[in-house]
Amino acid sequence: MSKLMNEPNPTLKSGVSGWVLNEMSRLRRRLSLILPFIPVAAGDRSFGQQRYKKNGFSIIEGTVAIVILIIGLLAVIQLFPFALRIIGDSQNLTTASNIALAKIEEISSMGYDNINTGTIETKQRVSSDPNIYLYNYQRQTTVEYVDSDFDSSPTDVGFKKITVTVFWQSPIGSTEKSIEINSLVSNY
Repeated sequence: MSKLMNEPNPTLKSGVSGWVLNEMSRLRRRLSLILPFIPVAAGDRSFGQQRYKKNGFSIIEGTVAIVILIIGLLAVIQLFPFALRIIGDSQNLTTASNIALAKIEEISSMGYDNINTGTIETKQRVSSDPNIYLYNYQRQTTVEYVDSDFDSSPTDVGFKKITVTVFWQSPIGSTEKSIEINSLVSNY
């Protein structure tokens, strides 16, 4: 002990009181490994910084992150049914357009003189079999004379306008939707 006190040591504070403080600090560090609730002295800052060093997430931080993730996922999941209804409505529109175009092609292929004017087909189901997907669609077809300005005309001036309207139930809002497609047939 006299050897430590007589020789200058850069790690020790000046005199006996410095040596005592260093020894007490070392003892406190060793005891804190066994008993972590021993208070840290005000002058021993390096020890306190090591003791309270963070190396990861706390349970609260992890819980908050999981809650935020779940809320985000629920918001995205709620968009899927609506998106599927929009896709279904687009498919219905495409099918209705194809039904109307098929009827226009059928009538146009008959030739100008064989196409009667008036209501060709009243609003009725495209298919009478409920097992076929076309059962949900209704079609109405009319043919009328038109003049050179494409306005309705009571007399034949060489143009007939074919109008096909297809109706279906929309999956969005459960309302009836329709599409109307027109085509001109000329006598020339």
